[in-house]
Amino acid sequence: MMSSESGQMGKARFSMSFDLLIDLLRLPDGTEIETVVSGQRPFEFDVYVRHPDLPEVEKGNQWPEACPVFKSREPIVFVEWGIDEK
Repeated sequence: MMSSESGQMGKARFSMSFDLLIDLLRLPDGTEIETVVSGQRPFEFDVYVRHPDLPEVEKGNQWPEACPVFKSREPIVFVEWGIDEK
């Protein structure tokens, strides 16, 4: 029985390539995703990216948290990484 017939919410899982995620988010050319992990809050995930415009991080150090800025009008356009460099 399909969930729409029972009134319940159905479930599924799917895989997605990092390249597709980069394209969907319209991240700048040269962006590489290193990994994606479940976030600290429900329904979120953390994306670890590499790009020449980002600060270098020495092995063992914490990666800086970025808050990417996008234009929300169609089409969505990446504006900046939004890293507070200290």
